[in-house]
Amino acid sequence: MQKGVPQIMDITSIRSVLHYLIENILPSKFETAQQPEPNTIQLCFRGVDSQTWLEVSWHGDSPRILKINKPEKIGRESTLSKQIRYGLKYMALISIDQDDFERVIKFSFAKKTWR
Repeated sequence: MQKGVPQIMDITSIRSVLHYLIENILPSKFETAQQPEPNTIQLCFRGVDSQTWLEVSWHGDSPRILKINKPEKIGRESTLSKQIRYGLKYMALISIDQDDFERVIKFSFAKKTWR
């Protein structure tokens, strides 16, 4: 994670980031999660030809969601990251939704079907 004060995301920034993510990473398989800070989770998704890392923070001063470069392996042993890895194992991210001007972002996952 980059050092310094992150920029606060307004509704326009959030909608722009979500539009980019919807166009570029859906659908993709969940790979792993880590928690480098108490209010931040980093998620890795694998698409057909790329791997994408997302950073989601719910910190009161600077909530944000953004695509990041592959981070260092820190925070893999946190309880939250373990629970996410367990719960999303073999799952695929199929949609990202946001209602109107809400700051709540919904990630929808589905189990991979084997054929």
